[in-house]
Amino acid sequence: MISHKDCDHLSTPGARAKCRRAKGGATPKEVDLSKANRSRAKDPDDNYGQVPRDRDKQCMNCGVEKIAWKGTDPLSNLLLFVGERCEYIVRRSLDKAPAE
Repeated sequence: MISHKDCDHLSTPGARAKCRRAKGGATPKEVDLSKANRSRAKDPDDNYGQVPRDRDKQCMNCGVEKIAWKGTDPLSNLLLFVGERCEYIVRRSLDKAPAE
């Protein structure tokens, strides 16, 4: 960090920034990315909680998961496209199949 005690400019952030640029010092700190927190890395097959970008790929029940199953709902007799966790809705469907 540069000391501005010997400078004759005003003590405002703009004046200090001009002084730093003129002296060529105080470059941005280099970050070592090898020690970055990698705990957020997930298994590529674990899509729970990952909302698909396109609405046509979202589960018709919860709207959160990517579509994994399709089948006819026995109560409403409608063709539903649901995610992995909402598979229980079409479990007893006669035409249950993995969605493509």
